[in-house]
Amino acid sequence: GHCHCCCNCGTVWIQCVSAGAAPSLSACESQVDLSAVDSPFVGSTEGMSNDHALSCGGAGSEKVFVAVVQPGETIDIGMHDTTYDSMHETKWGGDCPGQNVVQCTDDPDTARHLWTNDQGSEQNVYFTVDTVDAGAVGEFTVTWDIGVVEDNTCHSFHGFLNAMWRNFNPLTYPNA
Repeated sequence: GHCHCCCNCGTVWIQCVSAGAAPSLSACESQVDLSAVDSPFVGSTEGMSNDHALSCGGAGSEKVFVAVVQPGETIDIGMHDTTYDSMHETKWGGDCPGQNVVQCTDDPDTARHLWTNDQGSEQNVYFTVDTVDAGAVGEFTVTWDIGVVEDNTCHSFHGFLNAMWRNFNPLTYPNA
């Protein structure tokens, strides 16, 4: 390591840098593209910087994930487990870490976030893992699914009607 000092510059100061200290990685510069990895994904905030405050807090190192969600698609994302007191936020639109908050969760750590793209164009969705406590780091497992969620209301009703028709016996209902 090495130290810098200034003794004759109006204010006395000393700044030392330890040898081998790796610089922290920016959460956005090292964001993980979900299309390039498989779910579940095991990640860590070790070596990451504290760049962003979530809308619900957060004081530690962050890890950011990004996915492109097409119009009409829904993303279901969350943490399966963590080794520390984490928090997480989902945003859509704009550049990292996102513009529009979908949901921000402190507890439970395993709460799922869902967002359906109703914007008419593809949108970036950002999932940021953070922690409540400054300096806290740990491992976590993120799981996600992206796709079109079909509205089963009509389908279920048709299934109900078909079952009723199959069980219909005109002899039981003479006035039918």
